[in-house]
Amino acid sequence: MIKRIEFITQFGVFRDFRWNNNLRDFAKLNLIYGWNYSGKTTLSRIFQALEHKKLSAEYSAARFQLLTEDGSQVSSVDLSASPAVRVFNRDYVEANFSRDYSAPSIFIVGEENIALRKRLEQLTKRHARVARIAQDFSEIQKAISNELDKLGTDKARNIRHLLGDPKFERPTLNQRTEEVRHNPAIYIMADDDVSARLSTLRSGDQFHSVSPVSGTLPDFVLLAREVNELLNQTASQWAIERLKENREVESWVRQGLLLHKDASTCEFCGGALTTARLEELRGHFSEEYENLVKEIEDKIRHINTISLNPVVPDEMRILPEFRQRFSQITSQLNDWIQWATTLRDQLIDVLKQKQVAIERQRKWEGDLGRAAQGQQLIETLNKIIEQHNHAISTIDKAKEEAKTALERHYAARHFQESGIAQKEVDIRRISGRLERTKEVLRSIKLQIQKIEQRIKESSVGAAKLNVLSCEIDVTPFFNLFGSAGSPDCASLAGCMAR
Repeated sequence: MIKRIEFITQFGVFRDFRWNNNLRDFAKLNLIYGWNYSGKTTLSRIFQALEHKKLSAEYSAARFQLLTEDGSQVSSVDLSASPAVRVFNRDYVEANFSRDYSAPSIFIVGEENIALRKRLEQLTKRHARVARIAQDFSEIQKAISNELDKLGTDKARNIRHLLGDPKFERPTLNQRTEEVRHNPAIYIMADDDVSARLSTLRSGDQFHSVSPVSGTLPDFVLLAREVNELLNQTASQWAIERLKENREVESWVRQGLLLHKDASTCEFCGGALTTARLEELRGHFSEEYENLVKEIEDKIRHINTISLNPVVPDEMRILPEFRQRFSQITSQLNDWIQWATTLRDQLIDVLKQKQVAIERQRKWEGDLGRAAQGQQLIETLNKIIEQHNHAISTIDKAKEEAKTALERHYAARHFQESGIAQKEVDIRRISGRLERTKEVLRSIKLQIQKIEQRIKESSVGAAKLNVLSCEIDVTPFFNLFGSAGSPDCASLAGCMAR
């Protein structure tokens, strides 16, 4: 039992209280009374510090010391060994009796239940806030999903019109999108390729197999070597110098010699042709000379007969998916033919120059860098034709391949242009936030249920107290100790402290 309060400092109105011999020690029952603000409640809070074994933060600078009947001291410095005390004062009433509910008397009793009710209110408000956030996330998610659905439906309708396929719907577009999403760029075709695939898809029986490019191109490297061999040769050693110096006269005399084979007079001037003169001229135009001339004439004739016009099928007979490449190679071949024609004319021209200058050695040094290109281009054209013919033999498969390529092309374009990847990222992000929000809602709801259950369990005692409070008027009990009619029960503290 507490015997006396030895001193109180800095505790409310008790700035420096000291127990003196004029004060009697506490008895078993004690009545403490006084004016309002004279320190009754403050005195009860000293005993309340013993109950809670700590000072209120409001009185952190306060100090006091009590003496018990067994002679031990209890100091505010260390309240861990304080005696068991129970205090019923204004602080207890405010902490343990709720006045915010329309009950006939006391509805919630106890400090813990008051805290539970406040916590329940906080959780209920928080649940409403989080539910609004979840609703916002849900609406954002739904808006993005609806936008994706609309974009997909519109795009599928456009593709259905372009392909002429009434069965192409959004599920098919979604399937193609899944196929191209890893790298959509590789599935996007150039405009010409798209047009070619569309033509193949829409083609019927108007395309047929075509023959490969016919015609053999000359070996210009070999031909140039043969021409240079002729240019490097000369006639016999009996050549007349005057004729060698005047090649036009030489050519004229050579032709005239053939006309005067058995003649004795000159057909041009009418003069006599002596045997000696004829022998001299025949010596100039020897057999070697004539053979060389003949070889040159034969080579010129041969080069003139070289065909530089290979038979190439009309590009419009080629399937559209191969047509662009076929047209490009055909154009390159035509360019090469122009180059080869110029080269052929150069070889003929240099041989004709040799004809009028048999005894002069020459060498043709033209450019043969593109000599083999023509045959290579023909081989490339024939490979394209082979692909065309193979596609014609399996036209249904070609159409199906064209359709698949086009569907993937349009799906890839849709994936990029509509920002599908970013929208999916946004949906996943919002979905993650929504799921976390729902988890918070579930947690809050669980806490609310637990608190409601605890309040429900305590309501049994509260109901009994309500019955009792209806039968007994407790107001006079409070008025015994409060000078203003409030439940100021500091006097009870002294009683309960014993």
